[in-house]
Amino acid sequence: MSVARDDKRWSIWRDRITDVRVRPVAEQLSDTTTCYAIFGRHSRETPQRERFQLRDNVQAVVLTNTGQNRPQRLKQAGMHDDVMLFAFHGQRGVVGRLLTEKQSAERWTSPTDAMRLRAQNDAAALAAA
Repeated sequence: MSVARDDKRWSIWRDRITDVRVRPVAEQLSDTTTCYAIFGRHSRETPQRERFQLRDNVQAVVLTNTGQNRPQRLKQAGMHDDVMLFAFHGQRGVVGRLLTEKQSAERWTSPTDAMRLRAQNDAAALAAA
């Protein structure tokens, strides 16, 4: 579950949440494990996508023309199993090539300007709270 303050989706339900007991994903990532975050390009994904913390062992990939249907898109393209297999075997370059060549994906290896701006805004909002 992702809870982003400026994400307008599901606000009728989120407003009723009084205690969030889910730890941020960054706290759960290991420095020794390569992780892949596959996002869609749709604007509804922006609040989560731009808050994702990139690290040396984290590959962020954005699939074009995709929203929250990323697994389905990979299955339809006949590459879901290959992406999972190569990811589990640590074949980072193969995963990246599969996604960029066959899905026109963008690979993010460093934070974008939008990511930096959101991080600053989030920090300021927390400091003001």
